[in-house]
Amino acid sequence: MGGGGRTSSFAPSHSLNTSTPFLLGSALASALFACLASHTAVSLSAVAAVASVVLCISAGLRWVVGDPLRDTAAHGFGPRCTALAAAATPAAPKLDNNGSCDGGEPPADLSQEELLLLQYFFAITFRLGDDEAAISSIWCMTGGGKPLPSAPDQLNFTAIRYHLSFVAYATAAICMRTPLLKAQGGAVLGWVMRQLLSPRVFRYCDFYWPADGSPFACRENVMWTGHLLHVATLYEALTGDDKYRQPGGLRLVDGRGREWSSDAEALGLHLAACMRVNAAGGVPCEPGLVFFQCQNHAMCGMRLLEALGGSRVPHGFFGPERRRFLQFATGGMRAVVGTGGLKVVVVTTPQHTEPFSAPFARERAHLEERLASAARAGCETIAGEHRPPGPSPSRVLGSVPFAHLGSDGWDLTYLGWWADSGRLAGELYTLAVQPKVSRGAWGYGEHPSLDSRPPLACCVGLNIPKSAYSAQILPMLRQLGDGSNADRVEAWLRRHFRREAPAQSHQGGGGEGGG
Repeated sequence: MGGGGRTSSFAPSHSLNTSTPFLLGSALASALFACLASHTAVSLSAVAAVASVVLCISAGLRWVVGDPLRDTAAHGFGPRCTALAAAATPAAPKLDNNGSCDGGEPPADLSQEELLLLQYFFAITFRLGDDEAAISSIWCMTGGGKPLPSAPDQLNFTAIRYHLSFVAYATAAICMRTPLLKAQGGAVLGWVMRQLLSPRVFRYCDFYWPADGSPFACRENVMWTGHLLHVATLYEALTGDDKYRQPGGLRLVDGRGREWSSDAEALGLHLAACMRVNAAGGVPCEPGLVFFQCQNHAMCGMRLLEALGGSRVPHGFFGPERRRFLQFATGGMRAVVGTGGLKVVVVTTPQHTEPFSAPFARERAHLEERLASAARAGCETIAGEHRPPGPSPSRVLGSVPFAHLGSDGWDLTYLGWWADSGRLAGELYTLAVQPKVSRGAWGYGEHPSLDSRPPLACCVGLNIPKSAYSAQILPMLRQLGDGSNADRVEAWLRRHFRREAPAQSHQGGGGEGGG
């Protein structure tokens, strides 16, 4: 996007983008005027003053929120980043059935701390077996809720799916470094998959998408399907077991007793089709809301599908979808409020509605043909795009103007694992995130700040304790080589939150993968 032309698939609905916040503000001001004017104790001049303030705010929102696709220094990251976003990746070898490929430096030995952490993961996953009482006592997160009538749990930042998935990612990151932990690592990821496919994790689907039937068929909800694909493909990469890629390999029974099935490759194609009908190039989590964070896990899963030995998906197959989303993000997702790097969320047209059915079917058919064409040609690598996405009702309606450093950590920690350019995450960090980390505004002093008050002002803290979002910031800093800031965050976490467990809690206790 940079200074070049913008493709039609990114074109926003300009009349809606630029007018909706202003009209909403005007309506709010008018309603406020009417309500206050009816109260005899309030003068008309005071009401007019309040209305003027609201109109000024709405005029500001018209610029800040209304059109995130403008290629400006405020909303975009500049031509260097957009060029990296558009770069195709060179070919890479497929993984063998031991989850490894030739090349690269040998992994470092596991530390004693990492081994103890694994023992903890074993204790809270497969060693619980199917003991529902034990599982419920440990995995008791309700995920908050929403201020909506009859809203169920598991709708917020602390939902079980996130805790489960991040345990799986941490386990894989440790176990991938030695074949001696292949069985135990697979046991953790397999147990996590069973939980992700249980109704208590995904039952909120009926609240947001009651007409969709199969949770696998939802054209949104990447906050579940993305993690499901990522963990399933990591399981195969670690163990060599392709059971989740086999037809019907993903199975669940929903809260109404209905059985549904899919598989990892079908889910990857489904998510890619969802991206192709979305104006931002991503898949919404909640209706219409596209979060960069959650695209990470769908993209990692799709990248792994390209790498798995025996997969029908050739290297580079999902490259057009990766590059399309990253071109959007680098051109329009830079935070315009100085709280971090990437905007937390972009608002698009909800795509679970009927007008999206035909465009989605068309894009899914295109992906199937792309796959069949590669098979007929015997291609191990696909470069370029057969055709851009066709017309879609999707529009970018606005964006949240601020960032959150925890969100940036989540974004950039995983971006390097799936972006075609290995330099993009570092460029985004240096340009927009590092200055916020270094200035100390979200500082790591002596007080642990256990409360949830936002560290700057207004709503930018998202009511997430610093202890939680620091766990996303620290790996970002380590991966991107910012050692001084990483040391500062790690020292703070260790000083206030690290605890030594009793020695006996680290001992093996049998069970699947034990030892």
